[in-house]
Amino acid sequence: MDETSPDYGSIIYAFDGLEFYPRASAFTPDGRYLLVGTQNLIGEGEFVMWDAQTHALMTRFETGQDVSNILPTADGRRAFTVSAYVTGITEWDIDPRSPTFGQVLRIIPTNSVAYDLEWGPTPATFFLGDLNTTLQERDYQSGEVIRSFSGGGTAGMWTIDLSPNQQQILTGGDNGEIILWEYASGTELWRAPNQTSYDPSLIFRPDGRSAISMTFPGVPIEWNIAQPTLSELLSWIETQRYVREFTCAERSLYQIEPLCPADGGTP
Repeated sequence: MDETSPDYGSIIYAFDGLEFYPRASAFTPDGRYLLVGTQNLIGEGEFVMWDAQTHALMTRFETGQDVSNILPTADGRRAFTVSAYVTGITEWDIDPRSPTFGQVLRIIPTNSVAYDLEWGPTPATFFLGDLNTTLQERDYQSGEVIRSFSGGGTAGMWTIDLSPNQQQILTGGDNGEIILWEYASGTELWRAPNQTSYDPSLIFRPDGRSAISMTFPGVPIEWNIAQPTLSELLSWIETQRYVREFTCAERSLYQIEPLCPADGGTP
């Protein structure tokens, strides 16, 4: 379907039947299933799975709590969920062919409630943003914390995004704070001025040279986070530099031609 189609922009299907407002959504990597998490203002919620092709309701997971984010595994057989009201990371079996489909496989303990989950550079690790101003990298198999990116944030990590080249991480705080981290060293590279509210969404552009934040209430803001390339740096130096005239003594000392005449006049 393209812009010339008479159906372009029309509703294909409405996935109704949710009791609370949608807070999180994700497709399995193959696009076959749609996962949706919901929430109300007192921490209740749902975790629901549909067949994205037939629109059939597959299951309502027995969560008993809100779902603030969903992270399917690369093979599409499992998914992590976190809650903005209850601590812990819940791992679910979302494979309809599995005998344990729809069941909780494990709960990974956390010290505080968590807002966002994001895969690391490989499926072996994932990032967790929590209320304690700490960005954690955890091992997928054990669930244990490998390292923490801390010391810079002053608010709960509301959202996380890994750069396209997997060398940087952006985090958005629930007070509007945006921080750019270097993945390899875990050091803070840049910090945006605090916005007026939390950042429910934060994403790199595909080229990684800028990022978009969306505050509530507010408008999308694009930030320049690119380090200059060597050619850009040399071009800037060429236009910005100032080289004063050399004195006759300097010309003589460094043999800069044209040299001054013997009578000391201007060369």
